[in-house]
Amino acid sequence: MVHELPLDPANLHGHFSRDLEPVLTIDPGDSVRIAVPNAGWERARGDAVASRNPELDTGHALAGPIAVLGARAGRTLAVTVDEVVPGKWGVTMSERPHRIDWELVGSIGAGAGRRVRLAPFLGVLGMPPPEPGVHSTIPPRRWGGNIDCKELVAGTTLFLPIPVDGALFSAGDGHAAQGDGEVSGTAIESPVEAQLTLDLRDDLPLEWPIARIGGAWLTFGFDEHLGLAAKVAVEAMLDLMQREHGLERPDALALASVVVDLRVTQVVNQVLGVHAVLRDAVFLGERLRLWLEQGESGYHLRDAATGERVRWEDPRLRVVAVAGVTYRPESLPDATFDPGRRLALVREPTNEHDPNAVGIWNEERTLQVGYVPAALAPELAGDEQAISLWRVEGGLRVLIVPPDAWVGTPR
Repeated sequence: MVHELPLDPANLHGHFSRDLEPVLTIDPGDSVRIAVPNAGWERARGDAVASRNPELDTGHALAGPIAVLGARAGRTLAVTVDEVVPGKWGVTMSERPHRIDWELVGSIGAGAGRRVRLAPFLGVLGMPPPEPGVHSTIPPRRWGGNIDCKELVAGTTLFLPIPVDGALFSAGDGHAAQGDGEVSGTAIESPVEAQLTLDLRDDLPLEWPIARIGGAWLTFGFDEHLGLAAKVAVEAMLDLMQREHGLERPDALALASVVVDLRVTQVVNQVLGVHAVLRDAVFLGERLRLWLEQGESGYHLRDAATGERVRWEDPRLRVVAVAGVTYRPESLPDATFDPGRRLALVREPTNEHDPNAVGIWNEERTLQVGYVPAALAPELAGDEQAISLWRVEGGLRVLIVPPDAWVGTPR
């Protein structure tokens, strides 16, 4: 479901607090379209939106808070950026009163006699600290906020540890373009319209934010000292490398020194930001790694290296239907064929009907449920792994993956 939060003072606030009432409550997986003025609360040049509480709303104009049903402190919020569309104008400040006014048309911004390519994103994506009271929107925190990472454009997903029940997520601070560091203190500050999808993850415990962007993972660190911010980002990256690539910590650290890049996110938000970057392409010939995710009748697949849902048609794996004349329905109710259970593939070279036949048995090899489809059986090497995925009426869906693949179930 897609919800709407139009640009209206009733939907905006300029501080973080766990005591703010949500302006919207959604189910996990729902999307929200928001419209926000620029960081200075302007929807047009010289036309500022009045806040509901000027004494408290001294920070960025943020849409929200948005409560997510089922969100609990200690779980993880997944924020997928579906779309960010800047307005037709923007402004960049340096030493006051100097400013550059920008005209934004399509993917190009024009200002100060120069033209730049736009890459719009939301500077603030986050939740309030768990402590009561009023908190500034300026510094980023481990629960998100003013991260100001230029990589978080449409198509990316930010993962945040949830500090309070309900999440109370807010977003704003539209940037039409920004460099790493945001060295003047502002980017191309612009009103924006955006769509975000909010979901919950139980299989991804986090202490600090991480993000999935095109072809790479990011981990973030924030601190008043740049070196300490970098240390936080590196420690989070080592956690990620252990989790996603099955590495021991000493190997993760050594490999990070070879393949991980550190970049300065911003240097102007009271605390400094660093993000570590691990690109997918750095590990050649990486083995297939899959999470099995529980569905109503069985398991879906998610790529453990990218966090993205894997379709059954993915060429790296096979999902076969055990049905038809080779299907043995009397075996299916047995618990050894429950979704998520390991199965055995057994070749039958003496099978009088098909010497290439491969039987599908329970792991103990005491019950057979059917055969691999005849067209696929000759292509198998014989050492593949098989896992029950999905019970369907009149049959079973079985996952077949290479012998070195890693397949796990989130705890």
